[in-house]
Amino acid sequence: MSGSGELDFAFSRIRNNSGNGLYINNHTGSRTIQNSLFTENATGVRVSNQPSIVGLDHCGIFNNGTGVLNSGSAIVDARSCWWGTPSGPEHPTLNPAGTGNPVSDNVQFEPWLTEETEVHPWIVLSELVLTLALTESNQALIQWPDLYPDAQLQYSFDLVEWQNVETAPAI
Repeated sequence: MSGSGELDFAFSRIRNNSGNGLYINNHTGSRTIQNSLFTENATGVRVSNQPSIVGLDHCGIFNNGTGVLNSGSAIVDARSCWWGTPSGPEHPTLNPAGTGNPVSDNVQFEPWLTEETEVHPWIVLSELVLTLALTESNQALIQWPDLYPDAQLQYSFDLVEWQNVETAPAI
């Protein structure tokens, strides 16, 4: 991300990149990066040439080669993030006992979150019960009462088209 536009980055999961999960370079606009997961990237978040502080709020940054790499002089504020371990990120002088992802200089990380349960930008559902009701007006009403009791999704479709769909024989 570079330029002067607004960056509003929240509730996202960036993973499995051979390079940077998120790269912010010479961006002068407003930045909101929160409640997001950066994992299994060569570098979780890379920052360079920034005129002001870049903030990461309540993010999960772990299982990357490097957690946060800041090659500029402006501070990256990564306090209140989860680093994959209660000991926090690894930094050679500021937190040599940290066993989480390494961070570069000019990254503020203390205090860090000591439990993964303190930040949940991602939801993993191992068991989700959905209910599906077909209405007389060709509406499908989908609800997930165990997760969100008052939420529902409605979808319209044409039953005639569905009846004309051919199916493959069972193997």
